[in-house]
Amino acid sequence: MQLLSSWKPGRKTTEQKYQFALLRYLNKKLPPDAYAQPEYPIAGKLGGKQQERFPDIVISDNVLIEMKVHLKHAVKVQRASGQLEEYVSLWNGPIVLLIAGDSDKAHITSLQEKARRLASGRQQPVSVAVV
Repeated sequence: MQLLSSWKPGRKTTEQKYQFALLRYLNKKLPPDAYAQPEYPIAGKLGGKQQERFPDIVISDNVLIEMKVHLKHAVKVQRASGQLEEYVSLWNGPIVLLIAGDSDKAHITSLQEKARRLASGRQQPVSVAVV
């Protein structure tokens, strides 16, 4: 998404602060008929059970954005990887994992490879954007 690549959030301390900054930015930059909604509920079957998830932002019921910040530890990367897998099962539109803040390059590369694998054979993209 072009808007995400041009977003310059500056340094924030928490994921929530990045999310608020992104929401403000999107609501300024999106066309009048588009909107960004935080904590958008999506539901479906995961592991044979009905589940509900709340991705960080969904744009106009179409593009799902999950944000991760300061990816320095493997446990955060594993969580992001698992969330991508779940969203691929639950969401038919484009999925973007947005990485902000000071993150380890190896972790970013690992998530980019995961997104490529998940996107293969899928009609809508799964991508990783770094700001």
